[in-house]
Amino acid sequence: MKRIHVVFPKKQENRIIEEISRYYAYYLRKNPIVETRQFSAEADSEKYEMLHAKQMVVVLRNGEKKWTKYVKFGGSYNPAGRAHNMWEVNALMFNGLWKESDDKDSGPIKDYLDNVMNVVINQYSERFPWGNINVKISWWRRIIMRLAQLLWF
Repeated sequence: MKRIHVVFPKKQENRIIEEISRYYAYYLRKNPIVETRQFSAEADSEKYEMLHAKQMVVVLRNGEKKWTKYVKFGGSYNPAGRAHNMWEVNALMFNGLWKESDDKDSGPIKDYLDNVMNVVINQYSERFPWGNINVKISWWRRIIMRLAQLLWF
């Protein structure tokens, strides 16, 4: 199953970034493999709504060869058009040789996927309202989102 979770901070750094987040969530809403979410956690009566992490785990599987490989990417993302790269990879990690399968029940990347990324998605995030397929927005809101996008570039 293909599944991509895009987790935005619930609290944004500024108004332009808030509108850009809405813009991306709104335009990703019809993609059947993408789910947009907002980071939101509460601990000891404190609310945390900012998660500053750019991580991606890709699970590659070949059923015929019974081969699975967990690949972790760490980096930074810059949605501004002035950037040469939208995604800058600072680290790439996989276990053992590429031809060796990661079919074991655990390993550092699978553990990270299960114990960090899936926990953030399932326990510390909520659906982004702007990513709802049925969300209706006014023409004025569309203009504001587009203007924010142009200002960002």
